[in-house]
Amino acid sequence: MAERPHVIDMLWPVFLLHPVLLHPRLPGLSFRTTQESLRNAFQKFGQLVEVNLVMDKIANRPRGFAFLRYETEEESMNAIEGMHGKI
Repeated sequence: MAERPHVIDMLWPVFLLHPVLLHPRLPGLSFRTTQESLRNAFQKFGQLVEVNLVMDKIANRPRGFAFLRYETEEESMNAIEGMHGKI
């Protein structure tokens, strides 16, 4: 059985299908990432409806991953193609 890669080994975003829209899931983010920096990096691909940088409540810092939601599926696909290999 092949060993699964660790999140830190995955340098490009993984995208999960949602029944209505595509929600890009961004693993392996820096602990210095902010909601503002994510929004600035991804807003060029379309209208962001939600930027959810998941936080560690005890350490009060990002946990290293985030979820994005765009207005349309086309905008989500633009982000997937535009940021592939850049995160």
